[in-house]
Amino acid sequence: MNFLSKLFSLLLVVVLLSIVLGLGFLGMVPSLSRALGADKAWDLGIEYDSIDLANGRLKSRVKVTSLGFSGYFAETIQYSGQHFVETTFTQEELTALANSSEWKYYPVSEVQIKSNKDKSFEVCGLLKTSRLSGWLEATGGLDNLAARVLRLLGEGRRDIPFYLRVKIAVENYEPDLDFQRIEIGRLSLPAKIIARNKSQLESFVKQRMDFVEGLAMKRLEVGERELRFVGYLPDLERVTADD
Repeated sequence: MNFLSKLFSLLLVVVLLSIVLGLGFLGMVPSLSRALGADKAWDLGIEYDSIDLANGRLKSRVKVTSLGFSGYFAETIQYSGQHFVETTFTQEELTALANSSEWKYYPVSEVQIKSNKDKSFEVCGLLKTSRLSGWLEATGGLDNLAARVLRLLGEGRRDIPFYLRVKIAVENYEPDLDFQRIEIGRLSLPAKIIARNKSQLESFVKQRMDFVEGLAMKRLEVGERELRFVGYLPDLERVTADD
């Protein structure tokens, strides 16, 4: 999972916040199951293989091992050490890494990542509601907003497709995000809903951005079919695997 865990944490909070703000705005909360009726992930046409995964891990130099036990939420994923990395990941390597996590609370599956010439970044996959409470607990706890999301989704019952198109860059450790399209299930959510609630989003993101010890993104640049990463990654990631 390595540095993608932090990137996905940032993007997933947008998905979760959109569920609360967007569905409430659209007046669709009572019919949520119908509104989110789609059950298949988007297809961005990104294919990967074991070589892409091996190359991605080689570039990140993060060793992943099993904890071998299941403890409290935050105890099921641990990081240690730190090393500097300056490298370029292909979109296939990113997709392979995003689908390689064995952490029992990793909240997405069937992920595809596409990076474009206009510096936009597309991410799609399935949001695994059965793992949301564990993920939220492990990455900052269940605040009021997170609790609302879980109540709305009926946690533990389904996987929900999501799609994000965002222009993303990081310079001197500060992320700059411009959301262009957000879809959850069959719902296309207005980006203005996110902009209107920027302070709430930033607060929610801040709680969950720093749970990866040893990780710091100094610079992140999106290009056609690739992503340039400059920063620090943990030496070791230890996880409790899914049962």
